[in-house]
Order: sequence, then structure tokens, then C-alpha cells
Amino acid sequence: MQRKIAVVGVALTVLVGAGCGDEGGSSDGSQQAERAADRAAEAAQEAQDKVADLQRKVDQQERELREETSAPEPAPDPEPEPAPEPEPAPEASSGGSPPDVVGLTLPAAKKALSAAGFKANVSNNDAAFGILVPSNYTICEQDPPQGTIVPILAEKEGC
Repeated sequence: MQRKIAVVGVALTVLVGAGCGDEGGSSDGSQQAERAADRAAEAAQEAQDKVADLQRKVDQQERELREETSAPEPAPDPEPEPAPEPEPAPEASSGGSPPDVVGLTLPAAKKALSAAGFKANVSNNDAAFGILVPSNYTICEQDPPQGTIVPILAEKEGC
């Protein structure tokens, strides 16, 4: 748009220059120059009006584009479902004390504790990578239960 305004300005300069070339100094030449200047001014005003109109259109399109591409509001989070209540641990069948599992294999000890309503907390001292084959381990120690959890020590090489 600025280029059009510059072209209009150059055209005005050429027209005024051509009108001033009359050596006779007649008023007809100066009137032509004035008319050319008026036309050039009108053309410049029209060009400015077009530039302003186009700028308004560009601004409107930018606003519309921002509205289209703006992130939609996130949907409200659905209400979380209530967490299921944990099942109560079965009561120990033998009056609250776990069965003696010392000397049993690890799988047999876990099965006996589970049947009585307890869970084994297994530890060992001789396995760098943990217990890989449970049936190869023997229960060497059993500590008093902590609630329904029974700490036991399982060793691979025997007690």
C-alpha cells in the first residue's frame, strides 16, 4: 500500500513538472498544474482510505483467526467415582496367632499363612537379586505378626 502512495507521489511530481515546463508563463499551464495536483491529492487520499480499509479487514481477520485457534475451554472433570472400600482381612482362624512356618518351603509357608488370614513379609540374606525361584527357599525364622503381616526370613542354602 505504501508503494501505491509513493507511485501517486511520483505521478504528482511528473504532472506538476510537465505543467511548469510552459515557457510562456500562461495561466493555463498553472491551472493544469493545479488540476493535476488536485487529482494527485485525491488519488493519494483514495489510496490512504483503501489502505485504512484493508488494515481494518486484516485486523478483523486476525481477530477471527485468534478466536478460531484459541484453545477451547477444558471440559469440566467428571466427578471421581468413590474408591471401593478395601476388603477387610480375614480374621486369623487360630485365635490371632499365625501358624508356625519355620522349616517349610517359601511357597508352602505363604499358602499356610494365607489360609490362616495372614500375609508373609519375606526377606532373605543370601540373594543379591532377590528371590528368583521361591521353591528353592526354606523359612529359617518367623517373627511375631504385625497386624496380619508376618515377617519371615527365607534362605536358599538352608538355615
